[in-house]
Amino acid sequence: MCEIVFVILHYMTLDDTIECVNSIRNKCGNEKYKIVIVDNASPNASIQALKRLYSEANDIELVLLKENLGFARGNNEGIKIAREKYSPDFVVVMNNDVVLLQEDTVKNIREEY
Repeated sequence: MCEIVFVILHYMTLDDTIECVNSIRNKCGNEKYKIVIVDNASPNASIQALKRLYSEANDIELVLLKENLGFARGNNEGIKIAREKYSPDFVVVMNNDVVLLQEDTVKNIREEY
């Protein structure tokens, strides 16, 4: 079990996804978290780059969709995996162009909810 899972919907924009992942890693410190990156059937080579970068990362799971399911259904696939596999207290769904700015993001989520 982990406390929080971040679900990132990825579609083609590699740099945005990398920046998003780095912000999570930098702002979550020693918190118990996982990142589920859902590739929404990107037609470019971005998913191969993500595999090279994160295939051995303990904090990241890559999910490759066979077809583009759109925004809502793509996110729902990530949420389903997060809940079934990690049983988190919280699931945070975010676009890949979002970056975390606060050092205490997880603490704030825990206190607010």
